[in-house]
Amino acid sequence: MSEKPSNPYTRGIAEFVSRLKCAAIPGEVRARARLLMLDAFGCALYGAHLEWCRILQTTLAKLDRSAACGVWGTSRRLSAPHAALVNGTQVQGFELDDVHRQGVLHVGAVVLPALVAIAELRRGMTGREFLASAVAGYEVGARVGLCMGQEHIGQGWHSGATLGVFSAGAAAARGLKLGAGKTVHALGIAGTQASGLMAAQYGAMVKRMHAGRAAQSGLYGALLAEAGFTGIPDVLEGLEGVVGEVAVEQVIHRVRVEDEKQRCPVPGRPGRFRLADRAARAAPVLDDDRAAEAFGEFRREHARDAVDRAARGPGDDKAQRLARLAGGGV
Repeated sequence: MSEKPSNPYTRGIAEFVSRLKCAAIPGEVRARARLLMLDAFGCALYGAHLEWCRILQTTLAKLDRSAACGVWGTSRRLSAPHAALVNGTQVQGFELDDVHRQGVLHVGAVVLPALVAIAELRRGMTGREFLASAVAGYEVGARVGLCMGQEHIGQGWHSGATLGVFSAGAAAARGLKLGAGKTVHALGIAGTQASGLMAAQYGAMVKRMHAGRAAQSGLYGALLAEAGFTGIPDVLEGLEGVVGEVAVEQVIHRVRVEDEKQRCPVPGRPGRFRLADRAARAAPVLDDDRAAEAFGEFRREHARDAVDRAARGPGDDKAQRLARLAGGGV
């Protein structure tokens, strides 16, 4: 009788990532992914002109004379790792980017900088391959975040930095078309670089750079794994190095529970994509932007009433109001 692998979750995620095809992704998930990617790129264009992003751009430009990859929203070009660092920082530059609330993770800021760097390094990636790679990254981060739970932040870690490495590594590995074996090592290399403290939350520019560092770490993980470099093969099962023994027991229990629900941590089994749960932020507010989303929905709902009232003249019936609107009069 063969023994069970010691890394069923890491291996399961690696197999999902390496095998994911665009055709296997439901249409509504593909549509949501496109929206989230556009949202992230828009955030980066705004972030490019913020003070902390300009400092990072200028400093790295003095150190880096290569021009492999673009810095979004600028005419600058840097090496792939430095471009990933800057672009991730720009997406997260003003907390405008998408968020998976249950997984406690901003994913676009870590997935897209790593993946776009791969696309620029290895020309010829199709749009469908890019989309599949992005979905792989978006999906993995949410599921690892679900297993870690919100107490991860409560323990002082910034999940965008510590868990974002897995999203970035998954997307970059899929972009390079790595097999499951090398994807395991890409995740293991990325995971051991996980770092970021919630102490940076207030009064520090460096929190914005956490996403860029996670994107950079994931990119390194995939490129090194492609070359034969090895990482921690059971990086998800052996989480002692990240959160400590007590928390590991909680995490492994949650992994088992979520696994039984067929939604986490291993994607690709019967169930649904967690990407669909991710929110595009309506406003850069701290902790919870649902109030802003509710207000937006309220405005949209009542805008119809306002148009109707504006179109209504004294004594008008519905037919007259419609005729006035059709004619352009209010």
